[in-house]
Amino acid sequence: MTSRKTKQPARLVLAAVLVGLALLSVTLYTKKEPPTGPANTIADPAAPESPESGTPRIIRVAFGNTLPPWVLTETNSGIIVDIMREALKRANLELMPIYYPHARRVVAYNNGEVDAVCDVNRDLMAAENMEGHLSRMRYVYDNHGISLKEKGFQFQRIGDLAGHTVLSWQGAKNWFKGEYKEMADANENYRELSNIKLMVKLLYKGRADLVQMDLTIFKYYRKLLTDEGEVDTGRPIDIFPLFWGNRCGFLFRDKAVRELFDSNVDGLKSEGRYDRFYEKYIGK
Repeated sequence: MTSRKTKQPARLVLAAVLVGLALLSVTLYTKKEPPTGPANTIADPAAPESPESGTPRIIRVAFGNTLPPWVLTETNSGIIVDIMREALKRANLELMPIYYPHARRVVAYNNGEVDAVCDVNRDLMAAENMEGHLSRMRYVYDNHGISLKEKGFQFQRIGDLAGHTVLSWQGAKNWFKGEYKEMADANENYRELSNIKLMVKLLYKGRADLVQMDLTIFKYYRKLLTDEGEVDTGRPIDIFPLFWGNRCGFLFRDKAVRELFDSNVDGLKSEGRYDRFYEKYIGK
């Protein structure tokens, strides 16, 4: 005859076995029928968020310091900042602009501090050993000579500027080099100023024969002076294409983000919204 003490451990062992079999059955059933839908999706941290995914992924973009109207650091705005922000927003991506001295932005990109960088073309990529995915050329720094029409100048080449009062931005002669630098070094009336607004004001006051700058920048400061009403900016001008422009785009570390950017900028153009980014700062 079996004692009560002998029967009790046997019952406990049997109960443990039954519980183990039940847990094994649940595990096998779960593996046999995996869940489907969003709960079973593993997000790729390197991939852009979809429009339905909620919180936008932040894209860090390096811009040069303030260069109105292209970049205005104090308001986190400007033509190329606004274009980048809107193109990313359409892909549920959020722009984080980071501002550097212009040359430092390249170092920041190469060091992996940012996800994209402005003012890049194939020449710069080769010169600075930059790797990544370059967008289409989306804007151009279009350098021209500008004078008042009433002065009747007929400049055909850079050498024709000799002896004239010419104003340009700081560093221009070392940027253009060659014939431009020769003209600047030999011309006692050549000046380089950091105050671009002052350059435009001096032109309209008749105290400069020609100013050399990007046309978009010129139009921006002309609009500011017009709004202030201090000088007559309605006087007709002549524009001389004596200098070369610099076509630029954005370099992205992530190919998928680059493709989204280009696609969305194309969409802005087809909708007629792209020009509005310029009109906001320089008028129609």
